[in-house]
Amino acid sequence: MFRKILKRSRNCLWLGLVAVGLLIAFAGCGDDTLVNNNGGGDNPVIDENLRITRFMEDVGDTIESNQSVNVSGFIVDSNNVGVNFVQVYLYADPLWMGYFQKAIDTTRVDGSFASDFLPIDTGEVTIWVQVAGNSTNQTSRLVHVAVGSGGGGDGSQSNYNFEYQIPDEFILADGQDETEITLIIHPGAAGISVQNGTEVRLEVGERFEDVNGDGYFTENVDNVVWDANDNGIWDRIGNVPATVTTVDSVATFTYTSGTQSGLVFLRTTIGNAPNPSWDELTLSLRPNSEVAYIELESASPDIQVKATGGTESTLLYAYCRDRYGNPVQQGVDVDFKILSGPNG
Repeated sequence: MFRKILKRSRNCLWLGLVAVGLLIAFAGCGDDTLVNNNGGGDNPVIDENLRITRFMEDVGDTIESNQSVNVSGFIVDSNNVGVNFVQVYLYADPLWMGYFQKAIDTTRVDGSFASDFLPIDTGEVTIWVQVAGNSTNQTSRLVHVAVGSGGGGDGSQSNYNFEYQIPDEFILADGQDETEITLIIHPGAAGISVQNGTEVRLEVGERFEDVNGDGYFTENVDNVVWDANDNGIWDRIGNVPATVTTVDSVATFTYTSGTQSGLVFLRTTIGNAPNPSWDELTLSLRPNSEVAYIELESASPDIQVKATGGTESTLLYAYCRDRYGNPVQQGVDVDFKILSGPNG
């Protein structure tokens, strides 16, 4: 089985999403629902009567590290009917146990939501889902993460085992941050050491299935497994040399970060199809802590003046992003102020 060493400081972990909400309640708010529960318009539905059902019903009690699972469920109303256009938040506790492909999802016509979760550590993890705008409307599921099989099939047929050593820090998604990675290649099931000068092929970006076994993503041949930005194509995230060669079973190379925060998969390959030896290292690119711009959204674009009926309050969301459009790190203070209008 392949063996990986990732030296990281867990207290530096970030959650790849920052969404700050403020409920502005005008004096004399009535008992009306904040937003009509019809799924129409461009803004998420907010309704205190919504329920989360069938959460992770297709996922067993044990999952494998480095093998993504689909986390799904449904949002229904008081009549048990699926509700469209409800925003939900997904996260894992502890945070370092894994990552969601999408930390926010919006329900479909049938009320369903879904996002792939990739566990990167072993042990117990609690997976949570929360309805946006209602911190008490949430549910969770505790699962055990077992050691995965790793790259190259079941590992027992591999000629080599791969070990990675990286600095004890995360990588900044600025297109410039450089990290030196040391790859140590150990004998596999056959007990044969790698020879000096052996070529190791490197590829980095979104996760993919290497159908032709050449170690690189080949368009119209290989399959995208983890489409981080949901654009339907494979994206390279950052840069590594195309190949490195071994000296005394060790190869060292530099990874230069991309500008897209989140998970990055480094694939290392020795040999050729039909039986190459390969493995993956999961890297995490963190966004900048400096806010370049803020996107402000309202759960309801129109609200009524006091005591006139209809919706008299709304939920505001401020999305803080760095210069590359990534959600910034947690802990950034956001102040809401009324600049004009009633009480402005």
